[in-house]
Amino acid sequence: MEKRVDEVGDGHVHKLPPLFFKYDNIGCYTVGSDIEDEKPNDNDYHSSPDDTFVRVEQGAGVEDGIGGTKICGGARGVTFGGPSHDPFPIAPSRWILPCTCRYSFNTTPATSTSQEGPFFMGQVVEDKHKLKIELGLYAMRERRCVWGTILAASANVIGQLYAHKLSSGANICPKDIIRDIREKHGVELLYTKVWKATQHARSTVYGKADESYQFLPDYFHMLAEANPGTITTIEMDEQNRFLYAFLSFRQSLQSFQSVIRHVVVIDATHLKSDYGGVMFVAICKDGTYMVYPVAFGFRDGKTDEAWTWFLLHIREVIGTPEHLVVISDRHNSIANRMRNVYPTVPHCICYYHMKQNLKNEAPKHGDVMQLYKLDAYSYRTEVCDKYLIDISNIHRRAFDYLVDVGVERWSLAYYPEKRYGFITTNIAEVINAAAKEARKLPITSLVEFLRDLMQKWFHNRRKAANKGSSILTDFALEHGKKIQEKSQQCVVQPIDYTKYAVKDNEGIVWTVDLELRTCTCRKFDLDMLPYAHAIAVCRHIRVPKERLCSDYFTTQRLQTAYAPSIHPVPHPSS
Repeated sequence: MEKRVDEVGDGHVHKLPPLFFKYDNIGCYTVGSDIEDEKPNDNDYHSSPDDTFVRVEQGAGVEDGIGGTKICGGARGVTFGGPSHDPFPIAPSRWILPCTCRYSFNTTPATSTSQEGPFFMGQVVEDKHKLKIELGLYAMRERRCVWGTILAASANVIGQLYAHKLSSGANICPKDIIRDIREKHGVELLYTKVWKATQHARSTVYGKADESYQFLPDYFHMLAEANPGTITTIEMDEQNRFLYAFLSFRQSLQSFQSVIRHVVVIDATHLKSDYGGVMFVAICKDGTYMVYPVAFGFRDGKTDEAWTWFLLHIREVIGTPEHLVVISDRHNSIANRMRNVYPTVPHCICYYHMKQNLKNEAPKHGDVMQLYKLDAYSYRTEVCDKYLIDISNIHRRAFDYLVDVGVERWSLAYYPEKRYGFITTNIAEVINAAAKEARKLPITSLVEFLRDLMQKWFHNRRKAANKGSSILTDFALEHGKKIQEKSQQCVVQPIDYTKYAVKDNEGIVWTVDLELRTCTCRKFDLDMLPYAHAIAVCRHIRVPKERLCSDYFTTQRLQTAYAPSIHPVPHPSS
């Protein structure tokens, strides 16, 4: 026998058609509440094996209905029907409704002459979406009653409504949701509730932070199976709590050893998930000066111990190749650990970070900053010394700071190895910027984001490289075009079969050695690309300038770097 909502008010009661839900896949779900800290209890509702259906009757004039919405006064609430189920509130402003993946609930406003306000009718719609999403839409519609306009949808319901945007790769933030709800439903939401909604949406799509750490070993196992040779490491403490994680794709390691310049930038950036932590990166540049990640690490902080752990793993996967260069910011932990882990490898300091520190030593001295820039980018030691003397004459403390750090650590001129013009850690900032939103995610989702990012990079760059028809990369070709005009102003005089004297437009004579690929200006030596003087020699003896470029800048090496494919991780169920 069907039950119904008791008649209320002046007798204008609109009984809606019963809604049937199969017991298959039924769960308990609380649709919204005015009391955010009340939690639904899965034990509040027990289905009987003998009952085939549960009938839910929704009556107009519900006082404490969906999400605690008070549509109009004097009503009694939602009635649960069926062979053995009575109406069942669990809190003054909360009611339990069953949910199923098979059906969803849709609502349409119904006209009424009742003085209490508008009523809403319901209908069953077959759909794959969960009932709670449609109920959330129902709860979010504007209602006017004796209490005014009320939005009863909880943060969880709102989060469910916008979770699909995260699933499709879009980003959601509280202000966007507030604006969207205002435009669509004419309701103003509190920022705190919407912030909770975004957190719930992230948990729905990406999982919870603690569960993500538990799933990480399984994810790494599947990642290594999909990409054989990929190196993954996880370390735990005595209580089996997460300490470190390390990841290096085989595809990157193979190319680093053979076709990528051995200038490695290391950096760390803070994670913004519930448990915080730090993400470490080791990055190079390809023949087009684009970011080429080598390894990632995850740890609780930028401590000496953390940097030791990361650098040890870097050394394990790449070794100590000839002419290896490491660039970082001037963090004491990095400098200390580099001396222990890589004692023979030159360690450079990022120009930008040095400049920021120098500003503290010489505030309001723009002239010192300009001289430091010229000094850092100079290729010849005599030029570097000249600028240092100028800085000393202006600001002695700034000079002392630069010397104490070590001129060879920030100046191209004094650096013992080839840096190919690398003087900052800005390529690490590319990764940090690309992962800006992903750094808020649980760790497994963050790692999957990085894998997906590298998959796209490798595919797109492989496609572009395979289209290249010239010997050199686009970067090297563009470099040649920029200095072509300047080279035409040079006068070349042979010295012997391999050496040439080149006079520039200022009357200065430089010596180019084609056999050693050097020039006394030192740009040719350090960047491994011909500049004006070397290109002038090529034109004079009618030799293609491509012969003077390092192999790192050839299209063939670029194609080799991105030849491997990075494969996705299969779903655990498969």
